Amino acid sequence: MDAKEYIMAVIIDIISSIPLFSGLPDDQLQAIKQISLEKLVNKGETIFTEGDDGKGFFVVIDGRVKIYKVSAEGKEQILH
Repeated sequence: MDAKEYIMAVIIDIISSIPLFSGLPDDQLQAIKQISLEKLVNKGETIFTEGDDGKGFFVVIDGRVKIYKVSAEGKEQILH
């Protein structure tokens, strides 16, 4: 197995470990992999904001994400 095949196998393993996708047949996991994009996000970087069009599905593989809403007074209210 070369490096590219190894990386593809790791991506399939990650996708299949997500509860929403676990149990899917290999051809469907491959289809999800084909439309998947890997994105490295730096600490403090915004991924999306309230009101943005829902154009994707995010899976956090490593690290943490702060989900919050800004109150009318301008304070962050952490949701999760």
